[in-house]
Amino acid sequence: MRISVWIAFAFFLVAGGCGRESGSDAGNLVHGAARKAAETVDEKTREAAKIANKKTDELVQSAENTALQLKITQALAQTKELSSANASILCEKGVVTVSGTVPSPFLREKILNVVQNTRGVKRVIPKINVVPEKPNGN
Repeated sequence: MRISVWIAFAFFLVAGGCGRESGSDAGNLVHGAARKAAETVDEKTREAAKIANKKTDELVQSAENTALQLKITQALAQTKELSSANASILCEKGVVTVSGTVPSPFLREKILNVVQNTRGVKRVIPKINVVPEKPNGN
């Protein structure tokens, strides 16, 4: 909106709407208005590009997190002992938090091993609790 005001003002001056200004003064005013408009456009373009880049980076990071989470979930599902494991996976920039409960330390370590060996995992934060199953019966 400001740019169009500057341009309209510049055309007004060029058309002789000011009356008191000489052609040279009017030309200088037009040139100044055009320069100010160009500077404003440049500034707004830089701001928009900065915002767009930030949003793009956020979307890329979110997609990478989701892809890693999917790879880990598939790896756990394909491991015989872990296909029904109750584990929750949260990924953030290659750092994977694994939480849930398992009935034995063996399954806990097996889950953590599968996660750690998944390509793209930089670090694992284990939050898996071992809760032994209670025997059925009296």
